[in-house]
Order: sequence, then structure tokens, then C-alpha cells
Amino acid sequence: MKNEILDKYSIDSSKLVKDLGFVKILYNEQLDILESVYQENSAIDREEALLIVQTSREFNNVSNKYILATGLSDYINISPDARIVFAEEMKKDTHLQKMAIHINSLAYRILSNFFIRFNQPPVATKVFNERKAAIDWLLEE
Repeated sequence: MKNEILDKYSIDSSKLVKDLGFVKILYNEQLDILESVYQENSAIDREEALLIVQTSREFNNVSNKYILATGLSDYINISPDARIVFAEEMKKDTHLQKMAIHINSLAYRILSNFFIRFNQPPVATKVFNERKAAIDWLLEE
């Protein structure tokens, strides 16, 4: 039983939806969570943000309720234009209920909190240091 609980939180239990080079879009069927895993040395501008959103929308999972954005690699640059695209496009997504941002550094925590505070995504959005905590929060009712 313990292994089953640990497995559902593992990124290894997710299937690859699409690798865009700068981000991998993964889907965890057991949790019904779509995840964007940003790659090291990625620069995300308006065009890349639109591609991420489009790819996520094209994938039809059970509910499309939750998104987990994971930025654990170093040197990810998300431009102000990209942050605006993410916030604006979230307003158009009627199924999305929550977004968790899973990061591993103080710099990305500051950037993520800046996104939440100033770009004001239209769904509940929180930043987490631990993947399990992010997933637990996403699945809370």
C-alpha cells in the first residue's frame, strides 16, 4: 500500500503528452493532473507560453481541473509577456480550478509569488517546495 501512495506522487507515474524542448507536458491519469516540467536553460516568452497553453488545451484528460507547473531546473527565464499570457489564457479556460507551482529555489519562489500577486491568475494558485504538498493541495476539495 505504501508503494502505491508513493508511486502516484512520482513523476515517473505520468505519461508524456508532448515534449516541446523547453517544457515537457505530462499527464498523471491516476491523479488527473496535467503537469508542465520546464527544462534547464529555458527561455519562455509570449510564443512559447502560447504553445504551452495550446498543447495543454489540446490534451483531453478526464476533467482538465488541475495544473502542476514544475520548475526544478536552473536558469529558467519566464518573461513578463509570458506571465501575462499564462494569466490571460487561464481566464479563458472554464475547466481549470487550481494551479500549483512546484519549485526548488528562493529565486523561483520570488518570481512565482510575483506572478501570483501582480498577474493575478483567475484560479487559486500556490507555490510549493515539495511535489507531494503541491499535489495534496491540488486534490483538496
